Amino acid sequence: MKEIVEVAVGLPVFKTFHYRIPEKMIGSLQIGMRVLVPLKGRKITGFSIDLLDQPPKGVEEKLREVEDLLDEAPLIDPPMLRFYRWISDYYLYPLGEVIKTGLPPGLQLKSELILSLTQIGMEGLGKGGLEPIQEKVFKEIGRCGKISLRKMLKPPLGEVSRSQLFSWKRKGLLNIDPGIEGKGVRPKFERVVHYQGGDSAQPISRRQAEILNWIKEKGDLSYTELSKRFKSP
Repeated sequence: MKEIVEVAVGLPVFKTFHYRIPEKMIGSLQIGMRVLVPLKGRKITGFSIDLLDQPPKGVEEKLREVEDLLDEAPLIDPPMLRFYRWISDYYLYPLGEVIKTGLPPGLQLKSELILSLTQIGMEGLGKGGLEPIQEKVFKEIGRCGKISLRKMLKPPLGEVSRSQLFSWKRKGLLNIDPGIEGKGVRPKFERVVHYQGGDSAQPISRRQAEILNWIKEKGDLSYTELSKRFKSP
């Protein structure tokens, strides 16, 4: 039974890492899937590149468990993984970075600090009397429910300092906890052209007739393909 997974992470490191597979993931976790793994105090997306029966010698006691399985089916098939390995070896580039570059953007999850108001903080905001910057920050957190520390420190919200936020945490006004932020992958929509038949009420040009005949022959086709063929009709 495969109990250990070898993981390449999308960071500039050549080393791969090994993790124990939780019992609930045994049999489900496959090579080519993304996993969420702990690494140096944070959680990051990794790519499963091998499954092992036993941990490598010398690391048995150091292994941590995979936090989460992010895919229902492998994103990377064996031929593609061999190709990624070849690129990594040939160009002397970290395997995880090669895989990360080869996949669509938005598939990377990472951990960061998330801000939220405590009950005391919400009560303070409701009563008023806060300093202007504190009121602005608390209103923004209250509006969002939760917001990352990174976003809070960026303009236009970046009028507050990290030390101020952590001082409010010590006073029991804010929660600052590790959380996972991932940019979701949005579906790509494509306009499709379909020939419906019938006669035109108005005379059509030779070019229009050529386009209609081509669509009729092709059946359903994307607008992108049509634009390439006829230079954006």
